Amino acid sequence: NWQKFFTQRVLRELVANYQPGYEFVSGIEGLFIDNIELSWTKLYNRIGVPKEYATDCSYTQSVRNFVSYVHTQLHSNGRSYSVWANMISDALTDPCGVAANSWVPFDDYLEGGMDESYVLNWGAGPYDDAHIEKEMAIGSDWVKKGNHFMTIIQANGDIKYNMYTFAAYLMTTDGVNGSYFYADTPNGRYAHYFTLPNSAYPDYNYPLGAPTGDKYLASTSPDRIWKRNFACGEVTLNLTMYTGSVNITGNCSSVNSSPTSIPTPIPTPNPADIDKNGQINAVDLILVLKNWLGVSSCSTFICDLNHDSKINVLDASIIIGNFGK
Repeated sequence: NWQKFFTQRVLRELVANYQPGYEFVSGIEGLFIDNIELSWTKLYNRIGVPKEYATDCSYTQSVRNFVSYVHTQLHSNGRSYSVWANMISDALTDPCGVAANSWVPFDDYLEGGMDESYVLNWGAGPYDDAHIEKEMAIGSDWVKKGNHFMTIIQANGDIKYNMYTFAAYLMTTDGVNGSYFYADTPNGRYAHYFTLPNSAYPDYNYPLGAPTGDKYLASTSPDRIWKRNFACGEVTLNLTMYTGSVNITGNCSSVNSSPTSIPTPIPTPNPADIDKNGQINAVDLILVLKNWLGVSSCSTFICDLNHDSKINVLDASIIIGNFGK
């Protein structure tokens, strides 16, 4: 039962004491699956398909069943871990011919989805208009379901398509459930995002306010143009000329002119801080060593750091490895 096997491997890292002998990783909020195949198109063209599946639909249905199982397990017994995935497919339509697109069947089983080559075709320039419009429709529908739409723009070492792709992203987001990354494809550097603040890269800080409606097709000739209205501006996407623009028409920047109080983040407690004083030092090590030697008890502390039901040199080494943290 590979679904169960996979999920157990995930839960032993997410949940403390889920499987004795395996140390969970504190601070993780969920699971990102890389990848989820939305159809067998890429698999079929490059490798072949498992003989157990007679059709694209049957293969895709098994993928959906897998995601459904994993999500259910991560949302049972009081758990509420988010599940995101890299959604890959050369075809954006539903292989089973039922849903409006290939993402819809995952609406209830994913909190976030990533389009790894949004608008631009892996450094080879823009996709055709029909493909881009399907991607925008998928993103819009996905966000309306309350899911996060993560767009990765596979550029070619420059920023010439940046406003074009940024405008396409703004056609989908509600201002909350979306993110935009303009990546440097040729070097394969996902760390090379065009992030702010950096004077060499564009400034994305447009005070548009919230969107007031969906995107709409404003023109089909001579150029194919999409637009979307926001509380304080308008975004234009020209698919024919590969351009995008943001026009600010109001003053949304003054809506929250008074400083907003930001709560101080509460750090995740480090299990190696045995006496819970915010420092990991010799005091914590001594507490573990005394319990190990039988001259003291950790009844009021938690000294079994690796959850193997023993207190020994392994727990002491964890303390030493965390000194100063």
